[in-house]
Amino acid sequence: MKLGVTFDNLYHTAKDWKLHFAALQINEPDVQTYQLSVPGRDGVLDLTDALYGHTTYLNRTITINFWTEFDHDGHLQSELMNALHGKRMAFILDNDPEYYWIGRLSVHVQKNCPAITEVVITADCDPFKQPVTKLGSPLERSL
Repeated sequence: MKLGVTFDNLYHTAKDWKLHFAALQINEPDVQTYQLSVPGRDGVLDLTDALYGHTTYLNRTITINFWTEFDHDGHLQSELMNALHGKRMAFILDNDPEYYWIGRLSVHVQKNCPAITEVVITADCDPFKQPVTKLGSPLERSL
């Protein structure tokens, strides 16, 4: 079985588009900081944990690279754009099937030579993955 990604239980990168997995990069989320400069005080007042009692995080970026030799007619880009680009979707990585990520997707398709097409899917995701048990069945597009 080819390694891939399932989006909203509607599309699978290997099954639907014959995309071969090339690379995965999951960046860490930045800490959401709040610091206050108080006149006459040395240093800044760090209020990062004050509101919730714990650290909160910003979104993280996940980048997934694929390639395919099955784009002879050039329709792959429009199919991927229509299905994924700009949409907020839940997705499950085949190598981590017990968890899902939620994020807004962007798609970049580039044909570097006549035989090979490269596809980069980037997701601006919530900071943490969630267990699929929280999803219910099937994945909901309304997430």
